[in-house]
Parts: sequence; structure tokens; C-alpha cells
Amino acid sequence: NMSLSTFKRWFKKNVGCSPGQWMIEKRLQQAKYLLQHKRLSVKEACYRSGFEDVSYFIRRYKQAFGHTPGQVAI
Repeated sequence: NMSLSTFKRWFKKNVGCSPGQWMIEKRLQQAKYLLQHKRLSVKEACYRSGFEDVSYFIRRYKQAFGHTPGQVAI
């Protein structure tokens, strides 16, 4: 029983990032797995990991991993 803003503060204090950032990180990890192990296309990995915009997905992936999803070594 806590407000949304209280939950967000609690989450950041205990997890180290905001709930939104945590969710994006989990989606990026899922996309990385799909690209490396399931050999999906960038577009398929994007959508299956919960992103709706391929351009945004590619930008965030590059920020997180230092290379674009298309450069994933299989």
C-alpha cells in the first residue's frame, strides 16, 4: 500500500535504477539473447522483446552494449 511516487523512490533506492530503466534493461537482455541464440532478425528481436520502435531499439541497444544489434557476432 504505497503511492506510485513512493514505490518509484523505494525501487530506485533498493534496485539502483528506476522501474522504467530496469524494464528496458531486461528487454535489452532478452533481445541480445534472441539475436545471439535464436538468430532472429533485428526487427523480430525488437518486437519479441517488447520494443515498438526499431530505431529506438537500435539506439538503446548500442548505448547498452557498445554496438548495434546488427553487429552481434553469432
